[in-house]
Order: sequence, then structure tokens, then C-alpha cells
Amino acid sequence: MAHGSANQPSATARPVTGQLTSNGQTLGQVIISSGSPSWMIMTVNEAKWSGVVWCEVSLANGRIETIGTFTLANGYGSWIAPIKAAESDVRSARLVGANGP
Repeated sequence: MAHGSANQPSATARPVTGQLTSNGQTLGQVIISSGSPSWMIMTVNEAKWSGVVWCEVSLANGRIETIGTFTLANGYGSWIAPIKAAESDVRSARLVGANGP
């Protein structure tokens, strides 16, 4: 009997998901995939501002990484961007506008 990998079950890591909140109100969702690179998907659907925002993640080593700049229109927006760090190193994500977080 031949032994091959065709009959072996494969494991797929589930993405990490979380709510994007401000003052107890849910503004959207964040999903971070596993892999190299990891990818962040963010949707915002209840923010109270428009314009350019910066997306930042805080990492396990304390470093803050800017993922990119994106535009909200009337409180709505969504985007996908690569992350240099592994998904297991991401501790939180936040949006920063011209007036701060």
C-alpha cells in the first residue's frame, strides 16, 4: 500500500476577526488572514466622519505599523491591504484621522 499525501487531511488556519469600536459603538469589522504576507480586510459602516484615515496595527513587540491610508465617505469604507507582520503578532487595529484616533 502506497503512502501519499492525497488522503491526508489538510489544516487551514482561520482568519482572526474583531469588531472595530469607538466609545462602545461598533463601527465595522477587521479580518486578518494567516499566510505570508498576512492580509487585513477592514469595513467601516457607522463612522461619523469622512475623509482620509490611517490604519495602524499594534504588534506583540510594542511596535506600531501603519498599514495604509484610506478614504471614508459619509462614514463608510472598506479596503484590503497586506501586513508585514504575522497575524499572530497583531494585537489591535485602529483608525486615525487628521484629529487623532
